[in-house]
Amino acid sequence: MARVRVLLLILAVALLTPARATAAPLEHIRLQLRWTHQFQFAGYYVALERGYYRSAGLEVELVPGAPGIDATDEVLSERADAGIGTTELLLRFAQGADVVVLAQIFQHSPFALAVRTDHGVRHVHDLLGKRIMVEPGAAELRALLAREGLRPGDVTFLPYSFSVKQFADGDVDGASVYVSTEPFQLDHEAVPYLLLDARSAGIDFYGDNLFTRGELAQRKPAVVAALRDASLRGWREAFADPEAAIQIIRTRWSPGADPEFLRYEAAQTLKLVRPDSVELGYQFRGRWEHIGQTYAELGMLPAVPNLDGFLWEPESRQVLPRWARWALGSLGVAGLLAVGIVVAVTRSARRAERAERRLREFIDGAPVPIVVVDSQDHRFRYANVRAALALGRSADEVMALRAPEVYADPSAREKRLRDLDERGVATEQELQLSRGDGTLFWVLISSRRSEFEGRPSVISGFIDLTDQKQLEAELRSALEEVRALQGILPICMHCKKIKDDAGAWQPLEQYISARSDAQFSHGLCTECLESRYPEDEKGT
Repeated sequence: MARVRVLLLILAVALLTPARATAAPLEHIRLQLRWTHQFQFAGYYVALERGYYRSAGLEVELVPGAPGIDATDEVLSERADAGIGTTELLLRFAQGADVVVLAQIFQHSPFALAVRTDHGVRHVHDLLGKRIMVEPGAAELRALLAREGLRPGDVTFLPYSFSVKQFADGDVDGASVYVSTEPFQLDHEAVPYLLLDARSAGIDFYGDNLFTRGELAQRKPAVVAALRDASLRGWREAFADPEAAIQIIRTRWSPGADPEFLRYEAAQTLKLVRPDSVELGYQFRGRWEHIGQTYAELGMLPAVPNLDGFLWEPESRQVLPRWARWALGSLGVAGLLAVGIVVAVTRSARRAERAERRLREFIDGAPVPIVVVDSQDHRFRYANVRAALALGRSADEVMALRAPEVYADPSAREKRLRDLDERGVATEQELQLSRGDGTLFWVLISSRRSEFEGRPSVISGFIDLTDQKQLEAELRSALEEVRALQGILPICMHCKKIKDDAGAWQPLEQYISARSDAQFSHGLCTECLESRYPEDEKGT
């Protein structure tokens, strides 16, 4: 075995040593950014600065965006070879544009609607009759208004100024913002505002992506693959060391940038990309179809288009590098058997990884709150945005909790665990959970046992019953206050006594008081006063 190891080492060094040959000319790529230089494009700066593009045979030129410049138009007109786009690429694709998405960088849209609380706006419905600015491309915010029942004429849309100055000055009631940038400025200027997120209405769009022309992807697949791989490598390193990426931005691309702003943007961007839970560049066809359905609901698409050709699929990679396959192959049958085992295990692991990613995609995009709890230590392993909102906590705060901490009645949870132990699936149950501020709320919850990231877990989905419970309480109260008398009442025509169900005659007041909340006070009507006490009428 020692000789085999030496042989492999010699082969590896020999085959990995660069050959002395004339270098091929670099392929020039013009990459159109969506906006000016900032952390939003950190991965591309890192890939360029550290030579990853050049090592891949590319000479990449990063072109900043500006008001009036549309990255899609730049790429389609061949003024750029690739660009940073949004989910509106789907609209252009449905219209016949030759675009293909190479990699999805932002797993969640950065768009939110900032509203002025001092203008009386705290909810989407408060925007009725208000004036807002919505950036082109922020279709998810228009979808939010539509989902909440606001029609186009209910809100006045003003031209977008590509600045939050009008909003900060109070000239408009609402404006679309990037959650990773503008809130930093609004907080520093002490603007009273609130962010309305489309995800609260079940609208979870992708954000920034890397795209190119379909014909370029077909004509030069190796170039496109190199651009994608080098860019993703840059993004991985940008998130691994944000301070180094910020230094690159301030040194070469935006010397006057406030480092605190870039740190804020980096932290917020990390939450949108989620590289800890979703592989960088990953995109799910089913989620794109869901986005298409939302566009169709808004009337922006006649129907969900066929996505064939819209999502770029990289060619299958070799599981092992060429030198290792050649070297192991020289070992004969034993080597082939070893390679087969490695390939089988790797493929199995990749299938499991794909399943994990799809499960996370499902949880993130689900229209109801969903949480994952570890079966052994009972800690939260995962929570989608809807669950965090329902529990009145951030996703990070939820992950720091153990499940018993959010149950109002621990015995209710113990009963659910017993049901799960017996059948693996717990029947729907109404119980109370606790929000971050300590308030309790009713939910209808359903759970099942499963595996999550290789550990036994419980996946639960729930629906907030707070409004329903409040309505039920109001109805019960109303029924208690109004105890109506129904049917035909047998009443004596002379003394006015009423015959009850047992056949006994009761005075009118006694009968009604026993069957309602009415109370009687006695007095004299005008006619009786005149007939029975005429002397009082005469004042004698």
